[in-house]
Order: sequence, then C-alpha cells, then structure tokens
Amino acid sequence: MAARRRSRRRSGSNVASNTSSKRRKDESVFSDELLPAETSSMTSLLAKFSCRLSQTGKRRNELGLDQVVFQRQLHTSLKQHSDYPQVVQEFSEQLQDYFTDPERFKCCLLPTIVPENGNVSARVGNQDSLVRLLLGVDSLQPDLVAILLEKLPEFSDDDKGPGGVNIASLVMAQLRWLDHIVKSKELASKTMEVLSVLSLNAQRDVISALPEVVVDSEHSDIATGLKDLMTENVDLTASVIDALTNLNVDMKLICEIRESVLKILPSARLEDLPVAIRFIQQSVTSNNALEVISQLREMLDFGSVLLPAATSTPANVAAYGVAVTGDRPSSERTSEFQTVEMIRGGIRFQKYIADAWMKAIESIETAADHKAIDILVLLILHSNTGRQKAIESQFRVKVKSGAFSEELVASVFSSHSRIMHEYFPSILVLSDVLLRSPDPSVSSFASTLYRHAFTSFDGYCQQEVVGSLVTHIGSGYPTEIDAALDVLTNLVENCSSTMAPYAVFLKGILDYLDALTLPQIRKLFGMLSWLAVESPRNVSMIQDDMHIIIRKQLSSTSKKYKRIGVIGAVMIVKGLARKRTVPPHLVAAESQAVSHTSHSLSADMYKQVVSLLELVKRCNVQYPEIAALFFDELADVMQTGGGLDLKVQSWISDSVVADFQDSFLVDTETSLPNEPLPLHRAHGLDDGGEVVLNLTPLLQSEASSDRTQSETSGSMASSAMCLGPQFRLLRVCEACQNNGSLDGVDALLGCPVVLCKDDVFGRFETLPAEHQRLVCSSLFHTINWFLEVINAFSTQDNTEMRGKVLVRLKSIIGLQFQLSRCLAAMPTYTPPLAHFDADSFEVADGVGISTDRHVRKGVKKGRPRKKTGVDKGGSLDSSEMLEKDTAGGEASVTLDSWRDHFRELDLDVFKVLSYTGIARKIVDTESHTKEVSVLQLGHFELQFLLQDLKLKLNFSLRKKGIRPGLKGRTGSTVGFSRLSAYRSQSVVVKVMELMPALCGHLEDVTTYFQGVLAENDSIIDCPVDNQEKWHTMCICYQLIFEIFHSLFTWCGLSSIENRPILKRMLSSLSDRGSGSSDTHIKSGSIQELSRLAFTYLEQFSTSVPRLSVSVTLTQLLAAIADKSQTSELKPLVGTMASSVLKREWPEIQNEKAGRLAEWLLPLVRYHITFAEDPVSIIEAIGGEGFPQLMEEDALASKLYPTLTRTTCGSFYRSAMEELVRALKVDGPCKKTALVEERLDRLLELDIIVRVFHILVNIVKSFDARGLLSCALKFGRSFLETFLRFGMPVLEGVFKTNKDDVQALLKNLQQSTRCLQHFCGHSKVAKDIQLVNHVPALKKSLEAFVFHVKALLAIHNCQEAFWLGNLKNRTIHGEEVASQSQVSIATSEAFSQPEDAQDDNDADPEQPESEDENGDGQEHSPQLYGRYVHALISV
Repeated sequence: MAARRRSRRRSGSNVASNTSSKRRKDESVFSDELLPAETSSMTSLLAKFSCRLSQTGKRRNELGLDQVVFQRQLHTSLKQHSDYPQVVQEFSEQLQDYFTDPERFKCCLLPTIVPENGNVSARVGNQDSLVRLLLGVDSLQPDLVAILLEKLPEFSDDDKGPGGVNIASLVMAQLRWLDHIVKSKELASKTMEVLSVLSLNAQRDVISALPEVVVDSEHSDIATGLKDLMTENVDLTASVIDALTNLNVDMKLICEIRESVLKILPSARLEDLPVAIRFIQQSVTSNNALEVISQLREMLDFGSVLLPAATSTPANVAAYGVAVTGDRPSSERTSEFQTVEMIRGGIRFQKYIADAWMKAIESIETAADHKAIDILVLLILHSNTGRQKAIESQFRVKVKSGAFSEELVASVFSSHSRIMHEYFPSILVLSDVLLRSPDPSVSSFASTLYRHAFTSFDGYCQQEVVGSLVTHIGSGYPTEIDAALDVLTNLVENCSSTMAPYAVFLKGILDYLDALTLPQIRKLFGMLSWLAVESPRNVSMIQDDMHIIIRKQLSSTSKKYKRIGVIGAVMIVKGLARKRTVPPHLVAAESQAVSHTSHSLSADMYKQVVSLLELVKRCNVQYPEIAALFFDELADVMQTGGGLDLKVQSWISDSVVADFQDSFLVDTETSLPNEPLPLHRAHGLDDGGEVVLNLTPLLQSEASSDRTQSETSGSMASSAMCLGPQFRLLRVCEACQNNGSLDGVDALLGCPVVLCKDDVFGRFETLPAEHQRLVCSSLFHTINWFLEVINAFSTQDNTEMRGKVLVRLKSIIGLQFQLSRCLAAMPTYTPPLAHFDADSFEVADGVGISTDRHVRKGVKKGRPRKKTGVDKGGSLDSSEMLEKDTAGGEASVTLDSWRDHFRELDLDVFKVLSYTGIARKIVDTESHTKEVSVLQLGHFELQFLLQDLKLKLNFSLRKKGIRPGLKGRTGSTVGFSRLSAYRSQSVVVKVMELMPALCGHLEDVTTYFQGVLAENDSIIDCPVDNQEKWHTMCICYQLIFEIFHSLFTWCGLSSIENRPILKRMLSSLSDRGSGSSDTHIKSGSIQELSRLAFTYLEQFSTSVPRLSVSVTLTQLLAAIADKSQTSELKPLVGTMASSVLKREWPEIQNEKAGRLAEWLLPLVRYHITFAEDPVSIIEAIGGEGFPQLMEEDALASKLYPTLTRTTCGSFYRSAMEELVRALKVDGPCKKTALVEERLDRLLELDIIVRVFHILVNIVKSFDARGLLSCALKFGRSFLETFLRFGMPVLEGVFKTNKDDVQALLKNLQQSTRCLQHFCGHSKVAKDIQLVNHVPALKKSLEAFVFHVKALLAIHNCQEAFWLGNLKNRTIHGEEVASQSQVSIATSEAFSQPEDAQDDNDADPEQPESEDENGDGQEHSPQLYGRYVHALISV
C-alpha cells in the first residue's frame, strides 16, 4: 500500500511537472491578442486551468483542457478557496466588467478553441463557449444568469450585435439544456421580467428558447406569463404559441390559453395563423371539439384577404367576379395556404375535429353568417375519403336554403385561387354531382363553380372543365344537358378566345345530335357559330364542318333533320350577321364614318348569309311546319341579341315575308262560299276595312287538295300553319326598320277573319267528322292569330290600338269558350301545331287526348291533365281550384290540356294589365260620333293574363326537373321557347314593373268581395247573383298572390347583386300601402320597406273568400318576413296563420283530403314555428284540439274549426315535425354552462317529453294510417334528437336532480312502449309502408335503452336497470302471438323473476317499464342486434 501511494505521488509530481512545462510552452506561443493572466484574479484563475481570454474580442477564447475537466477543477478551486464565497462574488464582478466590451461579450458567447499545443485530453476543434462552461459551475451560475439576462436589453435596440451576430439568440443558447439549474424559480421570474423590455425580435428569440431553458416545475408560471404577454402584443402570437406547445401545463391552463388565442385571432397577423390554428386543434378533445371549432370558425379571418360574405365583397372583380390575385404578396399567399394546410392536417388526423367542422358549418343557417372558410373546409373534407356523400348533401342543403351564394363562391375564387387550385379535383367532382340536381338553385350553383374554375385556373384545369361539361351533355338527362350547355354558352360568349382551343370538344357533340332536343341543338350551334366568328383562325375547320352538316341535313327528306338544319343555319346567320356595337374607346378615337364602315357586314359575308338563307327556303318549300320553324327562328334572332345587320333585315323583308298578303289576305269584296259550311266575316274592328284574313277557305283548300298546289307553287307560306310564324316575322321586320312602329301593318289588328257562322256551333255534334275537324282547326288558328296580333300591338302607345288589343283579348276568351264545347264533342281531334321547335314526342303528347271516359251530357268533362310548368313548391294550382259550369248545362272541357297548341304570349303583352279605361268612339254612317264606350280589362281577360303570367314565372323562376335517377323528359318547354331566351333576372325585372298594375287589380278584386260580404252580412259561402263572376274573381285573387309569392321566393333575391331588385319590389307594395311614392320610402332600408309591404298585404286577409287564397296570402307574407332580415314580422305571420286555422271555411267539408293537406301543412307550421312558445301551441293542438274532435258527433274541433277527421293528419304531422325541431333548437348544453342553464334546459325537456307522450297517445284513439305512419317516422326522429341533445343534459344534472331525471325517463318510457306497440301493429297489418319504418325505429329504441343504462352505470346505479322480454301488442294493447321468443344470453341481465316480467308486460301503463326494441320475432343480428326490454326504477 505504501509503495502504491509513493508511485501515485511520483506520477502526480510528474503530471504537475509536465503541466507546468506545457504551460510555459503555451505562454510562449500565446498571441498578444489574449489577455495576460495577471490582469485580474478572474483571469489568473482561468489561466490556472488553461483558459486564456481574448483581449480585444476579435480572437476566440482558448481552452487547453477538456471542458469537463475545466468545469470540475474550477468548481473545486472556488469551493476550496480561502475567501469563499467572496471569491465567487469577486469573480462575477470581474466577469461583468469584462463583458462591458461588446466584442469581448460576443467572444465569450462563441465556442472556445483548443490551442495547437493544448492538453492531449482536450477535445479536438471547438468546445463550449466560456459562458456555457461557467454556467456549468454551480457556484457561478446564479450570478452569471443574472448578468446575462441584464445584458439582453443592451442589445435590444439592435437586432444584430457586433459583426451582425444575434446576441439575444446566443445568450439564450447558453441557457438551453443546462445539466443543472441552481435557482430555477429565479431564472424563470428574471427571464419574464427582462422579456417585457426587449425589442420584438429579441422577445421572439427569448420566448422560443424558454421551453428549453426553464425546468418543468416552472412551466405553469411561464405559460401564464406568456399568455398575458401574447394578449398585450399580438405580434408575439406565433412565438408564444410555439413555446406553449412545448410546455408541460395542465389542461385547465391549456383551456385558458386557448381562449386567449381564440380572442386574438381576428387581429393576428396572417403569418401567425398557421401556428395558432395548429395549437388550437391540438389542444381540443372529443368532448369540447364542437365548441372550440365553432369559436375558431367564428374568430378565424385571414385579415383583409379572406372576405366574409357578410362584411365585404371582392374589391377587384373581373368577369364572373374573379379578381386578379397576381399582384398580392407571395408571403400572404404562402401564409394563407399554410393556414388551410393546418386545418387540413387536423381534419385528416383527428376524426372528431372533422366531425366538429362539419357540425359547426351545418349549424349556420343564414347567408350573412357564412364565410369563405366554410367553402374551403368543406372542400378539405370532401377531399378525404369517406365523406364525399355527406359533403355533397351539405352543399345541396346550403344552396337550397340560400346560405351559399354565388358571391361567396366568387370571393373564395378571387382571394384564394391558389388554395382552390389545390382542391380542383374535389371542385370538379362536386360540380359534376350538383349539376345533376333537378333543383334549379343547386344546378345554378354548380354552373358557378364550373365558370370560376375555368376562368381562375390553368389550361389543364380548363380542359378538364370543358371535358366534364361535354360528358354531362352525353348523359341523357335533359336538365343536366341544359345546364351544361348553359355553362358552355356563357363561357363561349364571355371567354371566346380562351374557349377557342377547346372548340374541338364542342365539335365532337355534332356526331350525337340525335340525342339532343331542338332547343339544345340551338344552343350548340349558337356556341360553334360564335366561336367561328370571334376566333376564325382557331376554328376555321369547325366552321366548314358546320356548313357541311347543315347542308346535308337540309337536303334530307326527314323532317327531323330538316329542323336541325334550319336551326343550325339560322344560328350561323346570327353569328355572321349580328349587329356589332362599337366600344366607347373606339368611338372616341375614330370618326363616325370609319367606325361604321369597319363594323358593317362585308360583301363576302353578306353573300354567304344570303346564300345560306336561300338554301333554307329552297329546301323547305314543301314542308309548312319546317317553314314555320324557319320564320320563328328568324324572328327570334332579329328580336334578341341586338338583331341582325340592316342589309340582312332588308333582304328578309323583301324575300321571306313579302308574300304574306298574297297567301293569307283577300279583299273585303271577295265573295265567300257557303259550302260545305256557311262562312262570314267575323271579329272585324275597322269600319270600311280593305283586307280580310282568308282563314277558313284556306283550311278547306288544304283539306280537299292535300296541299297539292302548295307543293308545286314554290311558296313557303301556302299553309295556315305558317300564318302565325310568318306574321310574327313580318311585324318584327317592320318594327326593326321603323324604330318599333307598326303603323305599316296596323290594318291587320282590326281586320275580320273568315269563319263559320254561329249557327254551325249550335249543330256541331251533327256535323260530319271532317267538318268538325275544320271548325276546330279554324278556331285554333283564329285564337293563335289573335294571340300573335296581341303580341305585336300590345307594346304600341296608340290609344286606338290599345283599345283594339283589349277587344282582341275578349275575342280570344269567347273563342276559347266555343272551342271547349267543340272539343268535348270530338275527343279524338288532333289540333294543328303551334310550336315548331318541339320534339315530335312532345308535340304528340298533347294531341288526340281521349276524354270519352269523362264526357257526359250535362256535366263538366273530366279533370284536366296536369299542366306544364305548374309549381310544386308551395304555390297552389288555381285553375284546378275552381271550375266553371258551362251555360245551359252543355258539355265542355277545360283547355289547360291543350295549352301546347296555342301560340306563346310575349312578356311585353302583360303591359295590358296596366291599361286604364280606354274610350272607344262608335261613329255612324256620316262619321259622326254615335256613342262613346269605355274599354277596360274584364275579369275573364284578367284571369287569362294572370294564369299565363303565373305559368311563365313558374317555368322561369322555379322550374323543376325529374330526379337524376330517371331518364326522360323534364317539364315540357313547349310554349316557353321565347321565355327561355330570358334570364331569370330579366323576367323578374319585367314582372316587377307590373307590380303597381297588379296591386291595382288586387284592390279592385278586394273591393268586389267586400261588397259581396256587405250584401250578405259577412257570410262567406252565401250564394251570389253572378256565381260565375264570383268564381273568376276568386281565381284572380289567388293568381295575383301566387305571382307575388313566386317573385318573393325567387332564389336569386338572396344574391347581393339582386338586392336592388328586392328593394324595388318592396317599394312597389309599400307605396300602395302608404298612398304615395315618396323618395324617402324608396330609399328606406329593407327592414322598413318589408314592414310597410307586409302591412299593405295584411289588410287583404279580412276579405279573402276561400281557404286556398288565405293560404297563398299567408305564404306570401311569410316570404316577405323572411326577406326582411329581421324577426319582427314572423310573429305576425304566426298570428295570421292562427286566425286562418281558427276560422270556418266551406272547403273543409267539400274539398279532397290531398288538397286540404297541401293547404293546411304550411299554415300549421307557421302557426307553431312563429309562435312565442311553439311547444305550448303543440300542446294545445294535442291536448285540446284532438280531444274535442274525439267527442261524439263532433265534425270539427272547437278550438280549430279546420281540424277535422279529414285534416287531422296535417295537424299531427306538423305538430310532430315542429316538436322535433323544438327539441334541438337550443342544442346541448355546453360543458361550461351554469347550473341555472342546465336546470332550465331540463325543465324544457320535461315539457317536450310530456307533449310527445300526448301526441303518441292520440294515435290510439284515431287509429288512422296517416297518423300511425307519422308516429313511426317522427318517433324515431324524436328519439335520435333526444339522444343527441337531451341525454347530455340529463348526464349533467343527474347527481343534483335525480328525481326529476327519473320522472322524465318514466314519462318517455310510456311513449316508447306505445311506439313498440305501433311496430307490432304494423307487422300484423302487413302494411309495407308502415313496416318500412319499423327497423329504424327499433334501432333508435335500442339505442335509447343502452344510453339510459350507460347513464345509470356512470352514476353507480346499475342495480336500477334490468333487462327482460317484451310481448308484442297491437295499437290497442292486445297481445299478439309471437313466432318465437327473443333469447337473452346475459344471465345477470335479469334481476327479477320471470313472473314479474310478465306482470309488467301485462300492464302497459306501469310507470317503471321501459320499452325495448324486440318484437318477439327472430331477426338477423347483423341488422337489428339483440332486442331487450329495460325496466328503470331509480
């Protein structure tokens, strides 16, 4: 041992001698830049352990020992020093003095270097900095930490220290990951104290390093301080959130921090949003995901970049509202892209976050509350597999409700085109699905997506968009084809140069023309001709192909292909010869003459147009229906789109319609034949007229010679079929060439028509069949002639012409009356064509309608077929509501079924509604005024115009197609060809101009009924003298309200673009109510105008004669209340509905059940929904109304006279629907809800459950199939809603209100038992419709049972729950024999003997038995699982 100690001493002395010798050598090689060791005690102490400091800071500090050895020896030296701990204080002070020089301080923060002759044990290259090494010495660490943190403010003003080095970052790097922190609390508090006085960049550096500096025990205090700092300075949001993410804090503090982050989101910088959103999504749990995501969605706004629909619109909008985003900073685009990517990451990796986003967006009901982020999130969700169907359904619901507007889509594409480009596949799929929807609003939304995708994205995406639209054209579904063609037409007209490269896609459709209708073919040729003219270089070959196809089709012997050829040729003429307007800047730059010359039709193009028109004439001379189509198409082209070039118009006038007079007119002196039928000149309005319409002789000639002469005459207009179309083209040419004046053809307005004498109609049934056909054809052609005359002259300002137009309108009514009696006697008659652009199957559909089953002497003939374009969205069919008895008990049919065979009225015709009393002078033979009569619109004429206007609005604004799953034609477009050329917005504007006139007629009708009520002591159903007029006025009343309802329910009114239209419509009504048209009223807010309009219309409720009219008026008031942007008017709608329901109406006992249900359903819903307490109204219906109806000999309820055994289904259905809605109005209570809120919600649930039990028990008394079906359907909805919104409330209050929860569950238990009996009754009755509801209802019953079991288990009340079998019973409680019993495998599920279970089952009113989903029969476990019966006894 002694020898070993001696050897150690020798080895130690040798090491010491070696160290001293090396030190001397080192001193000899140290540079002059190093500080001498004798400078201070600090330097000498450091030099003692081979550490030399830089004198100027330009050279690194040197360390000749290994850093671990250096720290250990320095620590030992200080601890063993005789002046300890003063030596530590002295060392720290000298070190602080050394740090005074910034260069020296920076050098101490940089790694030390090992000298070349350093200790071999030292690490090669660099070692830790001097500061880092000294921090490893426990005795020096507290003072050194304080020195370092106090030095930070010195470098706060400059982001960079000496040499461009970030001093703050270097200082915090020294404090990171220290092996041991002596005073951790002081370190944390000192850091937070210094942090408040640093510059922004220095603060970020310090904050980012905090998680690696402080120990875990101080994380909570640090997190609290950072939260406050972030609230004070939003610029630190990203750094603070990054630091908070790495801190270990409890959940309560995390929630507080998350709330703070959510509050500062609206003011946060765009580049900070990704970090904030990541933190928020990472901090949520499945329990609070919905609440947090809802707050995130509400607070999230990309500054001024993301444009919420409620607050702003795109600032720089180009075509389709797409703004140019190229000038935006790339940093903004990158930040918003990263933000969306953060949302996408949370959605992809956490299912409950995706569900929360879905529910948060679904809960938004108004368009003003939706933001562009909603569209982006839904696209993210759609891009994830498994959610496509749900997202597509969500889009449909939002679009139908008006929550997603086209402005919102435009703002997303304009501000976030890069993000949208990332989700282009989802956009394309979504557009494909939505375009197939039969709902016009959904299809229009898909069209908007297509248009913006085409105009916002690159060439690849544009090609995909065009290819997708072409695919839709080949789908075979008419609504889908029309929508795709409309989108392509819009793109061609507005982006012709961009669409030109893709014209080959459109050309490929020409090979499949057989699958398209004529209107669709017109759109296709219109697009191709437009591209051929606007971009001739790109599509010259397509233009040649079009000419070849058209010539081939015109030369065909098939009328079908000739029609296609005519339409194609006319559309090419339109493209080549249309008038071109000169841009304003060109007009200012060029002279007028040069401008006119440059934009007129060239000689070569004019020759091409004329040759094409001559080809059409030459090929169709033998086919009157093709010639008529040619006339109509030319007239349409000249009327719309700016018209044709003047030279082409002149050629058409000279060559196409010049032979009109020779074909159809004769002199008044021409004798009339009396064989085979006696003829006379009828309906003449001009005394001394020179021309007569030779109609009936022309029809006789056609019938006798089979048009042999017309086939060889070379005239296109030799058939009566061409009369209306050629006159239309004639008057269009006249108006175009004379600035709208028709003075040149005014003789045709009053010229008589050659028709059969009146006695022919008296013996019509005795005439031969060919003579009957002649009479019917003459009436059809005469009516169509008068319709075209009214179309032509209704727009003229001449008073005399207006008077004649009114007379012609009266003539139409009389002729239709005669025609209806003739058609009743000849049910197999085939009328002449009136519309020539319809497909053959559409024309044949209205031809030869057999009414033999319905036609009987002395009675009305049958019910008319369902009319084209009738609205099914709540507006009532007034033509079927009331039917007139014909005079003298003669047989007649309504002409609604034959509407397709009458010429279409133009929208301008309805200016007749604004005609006031027109004086008409009757002169004698000496031209003296004999009598002056006042012409005005009669009630029959008013009904005729209003009915046509309503159909036009239904077609244009609320047109419905068939479901996408069914191929075939949609609502027929026959009779609406001219209307199809107008956009919905244009139709609304035109009808809006008629609103003052309609209000005048509405007031006149009201005055009439007020007079009738005054004469009959306010008795509604009292017989009147003129019953026919009373019925007609009822129809007019109904139609005016329906027209207003169609206008105010137009989906386009929710658009910001159409907001002025809404204000003008409301102003038209409010002006009538106020009796003036003051400027301050027109400039008022929508809320004020809505209130005045509502007040004006509400006054008509007291004079309404029929229930159906009251329903339409209430629906109109509800529509105005919905557009008022306030809830002030909705209670008034509920009061109005209540008064209607509590009023006795004669129709209740006479009308069919289906029609009554259609009327009463909306009324009951308004009555409940708009009430102050909807649940109390439902309770009154179920607790008072239905029991009164159950009384013996009761025909109706005393509380609600409209509630009868016929209408009880409507009341019951509406009550159940609104009860389910009331259950989820407030939603589930939040986790942070107060105790008072939970108790109030529990009380509401108790009332709702009690009312539900009342409604379910009603079915037992009535035993009606309709009520039973509603109970099964809405019983399931009620249970599912209760589980979603009610059970969380019960869980929250179970501990404090156990008795109340028990009573609620027992009450609901009785209702579920009744539902179980309904399921058994449905199977016994073997009613398929009822049985279809059973599986889903039983599944909900089973879910309810196990939710209750889980509730009891959570609160340690398992003994209060047991399972058993439930016997099948009928609706009246009678036991039904089961095929087998349900086996229960769980033995512990039964805690009572079997006889106790049977006793419970035998007593259906026992309050402690809970129904189970079993029906006593075996079922597949994969479908229904194991059905059980639960008894609750808490």
